[in-house]
Amino acid sequence: APNIDELRFLESLLEKNEIIAIGECGFDLFDENYKATIEAQKNLWNAQLELSLEYQKPLIIHCRKALHLIFSYVKTLKKIKAVIFHGWQGSIGEASSLLKKGVNAYFCIGKALLRGQKSQIEMARSFEASRLLSETDAPYMTLKGESFSSLTDIIQVVDEIAHLRNIEKENLKAIFLNNFRESFGID
Repeated sequence: APNIDELRFLESLLEKNEIIAIGECGFDLFDENYKATIEAQKNLWNAQLELSLEYQKPLIIHCRKALHLIFSYVKTLKKIKAVIFHGWQGSIGEASSLLKKGVNAYFCIGKALLRGQKSQIEMARSFEASRLLSETDAPYMTLKGESFSSLTDIIQVVDEIAHLRNIEKENLKAIFLNNFRESFGID
């Protein structure tokens, strides 16, 4: 079962309107160790999903090798203010499908792009710009030879997305800022 004290703390922050989003939550089936915790992951996911609905807060999703589980919740995700996929690893088709099913989804492109991850390259190159966000996942997302990732790595990520889209960096930054405001409900 989810840690009740942590969920109470999360709800107290929501009651006081001290946070603007819930997450990152979701599913991680990356290896056998993670797969062994699937019931706990589902319990925690369901609790946070309910809080997102109740308090009308965006939901930030972590999903590794578990997109099928996310799709099984589409009916509920459609009711969420905004669904932000951290470190999106899915395809353009899967992202499009979520939008077509009525999920107000945004997809984060990060340093995996700089590692050459094909799905991130394709999303960065040609997916609907109004649905993209950039991220670093610092300090966890490292490139070969790096011991840690820095917040300033966002500059490389945005530069690469601008290059792939053949768009001026300033124009891309304006799009990302608008997407950030829209997804998190910030004026």
